[in-house]
Amino acid sequence: MDKFPSMTETQETITIVPPGENNTEKAAGPITAKVCVSWFCKFIGLLGTKSIEKNNGLLFVHTNRIESISIHTWGMTYPIGVVWIDKEMTICEKRLMKPWQMAFPKCKNVLYILEIHPGRMKDFTLGKKVIIK
Repeated sequence: MDKFPSMTETQETITIVPPGENNTEKAAGPITAKVCVSWFCKFIGLLGTKSIEKNNGLLFVHTNRIESISIHTWGMTYPIGVVWIDKEMTICEKRLMKPWQMAFPKCKNVLYILEIHPGRMKDFTLGKKVIIK
């Protein structure tokens, strides 16, 4: 997890179990993600990193309903997978984002946004639940 030099404001590292791991579908295993809570940490995200490892991620926690749930990849040099998770731990939207894009999801009640390696997108199915440990 040393590939996140700009993540000094993260609170902890957690494990995210994709639907395939808890619904008997085949998945590539859990994702270890750093937790990002502060505004600054959310703004910087993965900026300044050269890549994201296949089993790593960054989890944005949105505790304030006023906060934007949009994501940008301005300044990024590689694509990322983005998964929006609602208050019931259901995957409500996901997108593959190339560098220099911005996304405004349509789903409501988003509590978590997960940035992952693009190769892990297939493990996250819309409407399925994830487990955050």
